[in-house]
Amino acid sequence: MGDRLCSFMISMFVVPASNPHALAPGTTLIEFQRRAGDVFAFQRVYRLVVAALEEQDLVHYSANGRRMLPTLFAPLPMPSLLDDDEDGDDEICGEECGYLDFSQEEAVCDNLVTMMRSIYLEPRREATAVLARGTRSRKNARILCKTNGITPTLMMILQQMNDMQVMRNAALILCNMLECATVVAETGLRAKMINILFKVFLRWSGVENPKHGSKLVSCQIGQALKLVASKASEVSSKWDVGQSCVADLTRISRNSPIPEAATLATEVLSMTQRY
Repeated sequence: MGDRLCSFMISMFVVPASNPHALAPGTTLIEFQRRAGDVFAFQRVYRLVVAALEEQDLVHYSANGRRMLPTLFAPLPMPSLLDDDEDGDDEICGEECGYLDFSQEEAVCDNLVTMMRSIYLEPRREATAVLARGTRSRKNARILCKTNGITPTLMMILQQMNDMQVMRNAALILCNMLECATVVAETGLRAKMINILFKVFLRWSGVENPKHGSKLVSCQIGQALKLVASKASEVSSKWDVGQSCVADLTRISRNSPIPEAATLATEVLSMTQRY
């Protein structure tokens, strides 16, 4: 729904005729349940489905016909989103811009990083989603760059996780951090971590297993590597692209079933060979 991710489950149950909520034999009860992601996106999808069913007179809210769906408030005009190109300490950000202002609460980044380390999937999804959206603001991204443990945590997720939503969010967070940084070192990235990104890029490019490839994830990882390569002039003495990394990029550029990933690999390969 726009750029707001949401996953939900729809369950359907046949209601016994003896049940007081059964309007007729074979009545079907439909349950919508949000599992993760944006609440507003879920509500919008739910109401679209209900509205479509109502037009065909297929929706009944109770046995006595009373509507149980609350009436919507009149929609309010949405404020314009913050220009991501704005910079400076006077940058305005907050919930009215679509994401949190990390400067208003010192512990928010630390708490979100802790959630990212959870052994459970849902906290990781929620934390990475908040950070991915929040770091669209350069002010927030700079704050996150200074948060203890953020870069090792991101690398741990990228190296170990297989959940597409978490991976895409983690890669987007890394890209946002790199975009706001003057030098790569400000993000906490080290040579070993950057080399890991090449393996992650290869894994999600679909070269080794097309079924495990993802355009969203591979393109975000490729974009992160492209940002690193663009700043190679200040890290060239620290980042020596090994033969295995070059080989990974070559395989992606030639064999990836995802054209966008192959293009990014070619661009990164070209950029790394300049230094």
